[in-house]
Amino acid sequence: MGLSAQADDTNTASLSARLRARRLRVFPEMVRACHRRQGHCRVIDVGGTFAYWTQVPDAFLAQHACEVTVVNLEDAPLPAARTHLRAQRGDGCALEDADNAFDIAHSNWAIEHVGDAARMRASAD
Repeated sequence: MGLSAQADDTNTASLSARLRARRLRVFPEMVRACHRRQGHCRVIDVGGTFAYWTQVPDAFLAQHACEVTVVNLEDAPLPAARTHLRAQRGDGCALEDADNAFDIAHSNWAIEHVGDAARMRASAD
């Protein structure tokens, strides 16, 4: 499998898709615990994509009253069939949401979402 094929997250056999699936492995139990505690779960995904969330079935999100807000610098079209996902335009380094607006904060790869090298350094400090 070539390099571009390994980075293809639409191919479940690619390295990229396998790494993403592994990082997402603990997510279902976090949602279950949150739902048991309060009857719903609000998730913010900073810098994510809607394609990434295809790994979590809408039925699971519905069963646990879970809403996922995907925040990005650019607007992204929201898949019509995914009723528990919403889009929010914003800067992951300066979110405008109120404190405690979300129960779980998620980012697949945080550092790549903060911008240029100067912002990456500032984020790491």
